[in-house]
Amino acid sequence: MKGQARFFDDGLILDSTINYNLFKLINEKLDKMYGENPDPEIEKRVRDEWVWIQQTETYFTLLLLCDLTENLADFDIPYSIRCSGNASFILYLLGITNINPLPPHYYCPNCHSVIWNCNAKSGIDLEKEKRCEKDGTIMRADGFNIPWQAHLLHKQNHYFYLSLPPNMYEEILDGLHEMGINNVNTHINSPTNKYRVIETNNIILHFNLPELCFDPPTINSSDTETLIELARQYAFKTTPDLNIHIKTFADVISYLGILRSDYTNDEKLKALINTFHYKPSELIACREDLYQYYVDHGCTERMAFKLMSNVRKGKNFLNNFPSQEMRTAKDKWVISFCEDVRYLPSKTDIIEDLFFNIACRTNVSPFESLITN
Repeated sequence: MKGQARFFDDGLILDSTINYNLFKLINEKLDKMYGENPDPEIEKRVRDEWVWIQQTETYFTLLLLCDLTENLADFDIPYSIRCSGNASFILYLLGITNINPLPPHYYCPNCHSVIWNCNAKSGIDLEKEKRCEKDGTIMRADGFNIPWQAHLLHKQNHYFYLSLPPNMYEEILDGLHEMGINNVNTHINSPTNKYRVIETNNIILHFNLPELCFDPPTINSSDTETLIELARQYAFKTTPDLNIHIKTFADVISYLGILRSDYTNDEKLKALINTFHYKPSELIACREDLYQYYVDHGCTERMAFKLMSNVRKGKNFLNNFPSQEMRTAKDKWVISFCEDVRYLPSKTDIIEDLFFNIACRTNVSPFESLITN
């Protein structure tokens, strides 16, 4: 296998067949997309996530997810990966998720060169006609900037959640049996939110359509400008007290994050938007934003995860935080803002829910067109 030694030499591989098969598949996908000698940042991401896979021993579950999602794709059945699984670059390489969690970047499908863009919040917002300086090929713009540590760093008993169309329950259940998977449990989610659930091998299938803010009949296109305009219209109608300026796809996701968030008092949010004219993508709208804020201000990954987890659940800052540097930084408003947070949603769930709804209602997967158009 080409490129195999770059990981094997460091002793990152165990000796089981399942382990080896998964590792081989990951490297094949990585070589195909980013070349035999990928950018060092990409290689580091794969190595770091592989260590997590080793620690949690999720080899079999991931291979099963590969087979399951491949079958879903073959039959054009839309789905979305929910919770922390959609933050993984390895799951993206395996075709399990649709979200490339790397920072925004261009990459050449021919020579595999990569150009990072530190100023963008989302690869979808990057220029679409940029040509590779090496061979003139039109480069692909991608990347949603999702740090895997904000989701996977401290999870030892990991479950993968999929949302599926409610009308596909019987077909999926039969399909699992045809795949030789018989250790399945089925039940209704709860008396108040009734939808069917299938559980097997740490994979939990929810047969429901996540709530979407936009009026479903108006979602008939997968181009970026349509989504931005829909969000702009929705903001004007439903949150007239917020002078929101939605100009990019990143703004759309952050605005949806604001709508899903919960605050004890939203006056600070209004001030940031109406008085200081912050764009949605410049705010702390999702838990990943907060994690990155802590890392940018010198916190270790472990500390950033702990602080982010506290705030996103409404537990507020620890008494000995924030640091003096945070109190004097340009973005010191985050300190006061987070005091009112009771809940922050996941950016990955928002993106997956948005496109899952579009796919369910239009039978079109928007990811490819949004990235390549």
